[in-house]
Amino acid sequence: MYGDALCSFDPAYGQGMTVACLESLALRECLANGTQRIARRFFQMASRFIDAPWQIVVGSDLQNPRVEGKRTAQVRFVNWYIAKFYQAAQRDAALATKFLEVANLMQQPTALLSPANALKVWNGSRGIQHSDLGRGPQAA
Repeated sequence: MYGDALCSFDPAYGQGMTVACLESLALRECLANGTQRIARRFFQMASRFIDAPWQIVVGSDLQNPRVEGKRTAQVRFVNWYIAKFYQAAQRDAALATKFLEVANLMQQPTALLSPANALKVWNGSRGIQHSDLGRGPQAA
């Protein structure tokens, strides 16, 4: 098994085995399509499975002020948004489920930013319950 040969994840995040399995499926697909230029095809396909979880763990690590690294505007925004997402997910099971789907690599991280989820996060960070939506200003 080549697993960590391409990318090694911090075991605390629990993504290494999932990525290794996805890489295995990619290799199977590449082999089914022949061996010509297999390395190039495989590495291109595998990179699609590595990029998202890598960005997740880097962003999570950079939430800790003791971790060295560049905190771009994008990283700062995503970390701010995820903190608000956590807060809203404590009261919204659909948000909690969506977060777990992303954390377990069943969905792309962009799923957290869908308009419906962003609205729930916005309302959740303002203390508005999902059941309050549509009741008018007195409910908020």
